[in-house]
Amino acid sequence: SVRYIIDQRNAVNTLINFTDRAYDNDSTALGATRDYEQVTFTPLYSRSLNRSGDTISLGYSVTDHTLGHGAGGIDSSTLFVGYDRVFNPQFISSVQLGYTDAQIDQSGTSSDSTSPFFELGFNYRLSEKTALNASYGYSLRYTTLNLYNAEQRSDMLISLAHDLTAKIK
Repeated sequence: SVRYIIDQRNAVNTLINFTDRAYDNDSTALGATRDYEQVTFTPLYSRSLNRSGDTISLGYSVTDHTLGHGAGGIDSSTLFVGYDRVFNPQFISSVQLGYTDAQIDQSGTSSDSTSPFFELGFNYRLSEKTALNASYGYSLRYTTLNLYNAEQRSDMLISLAHDLTAKIK
């Protein structure tokens, strides 16, 4: 990831991610989990709205996900806008809305699919050493099962983090 700060209010981030996953139980059977390679490229423009840190952003993510043994994959692109709101130094929320366009290849058969993209999250610092984070997202994305190669997916995350380092000596 590279971040270029244009001026006090504007910045551009560029993320490139490469994943090469190999499973111990990789199989050529229909519906089995497959090894895969995935490349993602995401440029993101962000603009600070005020001194408290509220930010809007515009991004475009392109992903090439290829399953092993010629089982196909999914090529997708997502255009999205985001808004980060700083209520106070302890509480920050973010929302991203967008749309995904994908081409799904299943062992030589190709189909197009589209889907809305949505993600909502917040970070709340309960104390100097404890934080609560939560997020919910909905998207069209890859799967490692070659029966479908893509899935509509909802993800929810809740985490509680506490720094124990100071107590361990």
